[in-house]
Amino acid sequence: MRLSPLAYIEPLQESFSSAILAGLVTNYLFEWNALVVAACHVLLWFICDYIILRITQGGPLPFSKFEFAVAWLIRELSSFYIYFK
Repeated sequence: MRLSPLAYIEPLQESFSSAILAGLVTNYLFEWNALVVAACHVLLWFICDYIILRITQGGPLPFSKFEFAVAWLIRELSSFYIYFK
């Protein structure tokens, strides 16, 4: 069974890998601090995910923001393990 060529670049759309790429690119093009850009990228990705979840749930969430942050972090970090397994 052959993988689609898109399957090889699929991990690049995850938040941490795209944050690293964004940091490197903005450092190269604009000489911005890559760590600051990557941190802002991950923070904005996290906030957008939280807002989307709140909108789709249509009300208060059954867990705290801290629990969401921990679950979000575990999901984002485990995506590479799941993909390469």
